Amino acid sequence: MRENPKPITNLDTAFLEFVSLEAKSWEESSYMQPNPKYLVKPSGSLESQIIHHLHQPSMSSARLEDGEVADPSNACVAMVMNNGFVEGHTLIYDHLHRRHQTSEGLEDYPQAVLLAHETFTHRIEDSSEAKVEVVYGAKVQKRLLRRPDARYTILPLWGDFKGILLFLAYESNYGNANLRYTFRRAILFAVHPQRIFYTPRGAPEAIHQDRIVAAAIRMAGEDTPIMEDYHQNRRFSTFTSSTSFLADTIFCSPLSNISDRRLQDLTCTAELSAKGSVEGADWYGLFNPKPHSYQTMLQFLPKALQSFEGNVEEWNYPSEFPEPILQWFKGQRHILFHDCSSLDSTDILSVYHRLCPSSISDERKSPSLRDMVYGIIKAQHDFPPPPDRHLRNHQHLWYVQYGLQDIETCCAVCGVICRKDDWPKWSVNRPGVYCARYLMCVSHQCERKCRKMRPADAAVIWIKGEPKALQVEENEHASWQRCIRPAENNQDKTPTAVLSWCIKCQENTRLSGGRTVFEDNVPRWTLGKARPLYLERCPDCLSCKTRGSRFVPVDERIPSVYYQSLSTFIERFGNYDDEILAILLDQWPASSKASRKKELPERRLGRD
Repeated sequence: MRENPKPITNLDTAFLEFVSLEAKSWEESSYMQPNPKYLVKPSGSLESQIIHHLHQPSMSSARLEDGEVADPSNACVAMVMNNGFVEGHTLIYDHLHRRHQTSEGLEDYPQAVLLAHETFTHRIEDSSEAKVEVVYGAKVQKRLLRRPDARYTILPLWGDFKGILLFLAYESNYGNANLRYTFRRAILFAVHPQRIFYTPRGAPEAIHQDRIVAAAIRMAGEDTPIMEDYHQNRRFSTFTSSTSFLADTIFCSPLSNISDRRLQDLTCTAELSAKGSVEGADWYGLFNPKPHSYQTMLQFLPKALQSFEGNVEEWNYPSEFPEPILQWFKGQRHILFHDCSSLDSTDILSVYHRLCPSSISDERKSPSLRDMVYGIIKAQHDFPPPPDRHLRNHQHLWYVQYGLQDIETCCAVCGVICRKDDWPKWSVNRPGVYCARYLMCVSHQCERKCRKMRPADAAVIWIKGEPKALQVEENEHASWQRCIRPAENNQDKTPTAVLSWCIKCQENTRLSGGRTVFEDNVPRWTLGKARPLYLERCPDCLSCKTRGSRFVPVDERIPSVYYQSLSTFIERFGNYDDEILAILLDQWPASSKASRKKELPERRLGRD
């Protein structure tokens, strides 16, 4: 790298040049330039062998003006700086270099301003001698992967680092490329530090983050000591509070930039989090593996409400709940907090506002934990009963997510969208899996026959809403459905119908109705940018009498995959964002179209 011409030799001088260019980009976009003092300078040395590439500086800082990225007063940056980091030497910079209240510059800034920022970022990348780069947060990672001129080879690591993907950046990705070399830099994708704040101790995501940092330090050849259990054992709590980024937003931001409503919300959030941020991360560990069924909820809710009578004590943690409320709380993970990777009072506040909309406009002091829990339980207790008599059966096998949006459903046979399920049920034994109902399909193809109504969104995992199916325990392999792209993304890119036949019988395939091929009018395709795979169907072949046989496309040009192959894929790479999964699926081998089962020799009846 030292022999390549460097666009930047002095970061301080280059930053001053960028400040001037950024001002012009606002002017060209016919916008008034924001305060130039909110631009944040990169920190460290271009000779550092490792880069920490962040997203965008927020307003959470003790030094809002003329700041640097290496800012220990920002909780997220402090988490990065306090493990395997040499202040003044390790190179750390943001993708966008201006402070933003919500760090959404990629969405908010005019195109000319984005170009100015990213050009400066690319010049830093071109000038750095680093061998390894750690990129934090999905927004920046997706931005890098979507660059039309960028190429990467993905290398899965092994041994102690199995499950980590290494993105080898080609030399041609850089403005000062030396084409005698193939690769310039190894890139690792880490989750945003803010997300780690809300993972419980020992969470797989935190363990994965530790392994990523350890791999980066080792590959960079740095002799900086690191704490290998830094994230999983929450050792960052020694250096910073998990709520400081919330409090800093209030106490360090110019009040002119925060509305009264926003200030009230932030104050409420900070007050709740201050009651015990580190302890709050362990709330998640109180949950039962399975949610309370609808039947169990009908039994628990009256008892939980009754326990409030004569009880005026305030609570800070669930461990302080009265026994009936604690038992109710333990079954709420998938009912109320299914989209939370961890839990504290701020998440309860969000659910409280969702189930009790009138509380949002309440200008009184922020609600206590006791008030919020009472409001949530009362809302669940008053929730209207199932409108359909069929929904009242087998209530011990399903649960409901109170106050969430309806599920749009379509016929599982013809794919025509029929109706919205305004009372969706979810499987207790497979939390997060939708229970499909049987309803009449009014399409011309189905002729008013009773059909399974599956979710129109392919990302929603579903099963038959029958007792036999609901009694089956959670199937971890169902996670392969993450690999399937939404139906609306299939238009004009993939065939709208696929003909397939039994992998064993092929031309001799026989199906009900005298058919010799299966016509899939709602084909499912994997994520992918270059080569999506068709997901094979498994109808019953009457010729070989095999129930659920693999049916492969008749057209040899259509690559296909069996769901078990996708289950293996998710086991290996399920920790990564869908954008990365799409790239990996382009390289995942298609399933064979030839039957691997050999003909067995004919056996005689009786003893040998």
